[in-house]
Amino acid sequence: MFETILVPLDGSTLAETALPYAAALARHFEAQVILVRSLSCAAGEPVLDSNSDHQVNAVYPEQFREAWDYLRLARQTPPLYDVPVKIAVLEGEPAQTIIEAADRFEADVIVMATHGRGGVARWVMGSVADEVLRGATVPVLLARARVRHERPSLSALLRGTRS
Repeated sequence: MFETILVPLDGSTLAETALPYAAALARHFEAQVILVRSLSCAAGEPVLDSNSDHQVNAVYPEQFREAWDYLRLARQTPPLYDVPVKIAVLEGEPAQTIIEAADRFEADVIVMATHGRGGVARWVMGSVADEVLRGATVPVLLARARVRHERPSLSALLRGTRS
């Protein structure tokens, strides 16, 4: 049923809570996972990395490298050990980028975390998950995140800090 599972990550512990759900689906359906990170400062076409070969964005090399390093680390986390994973760094506004990535990579489902805000909080602050849910042409699995704050995000580990 599912061959390709798209998982958008933004560098937060919250977003990373979607990884076990995506991994479970991938194992069940023998599917691949594509981890994506959106950069609003990146220029050029998205680059898909299945191993270690990738291009470095010449306009914003530091942000681009940080995004690749983060996704490489995410690809090696315990939930994804035995799952085929590709990574992609994309350009643009997060919700639209996720929707377009699902089409571009022919994803069968998008798995992402959400704060689970409702009402006025979502209206005032906006919600990437809500925009993706409304705009995606494939099913969207929203995992309501319950984050324990003791655990640092993967991006914090790369920086050597706790978030």
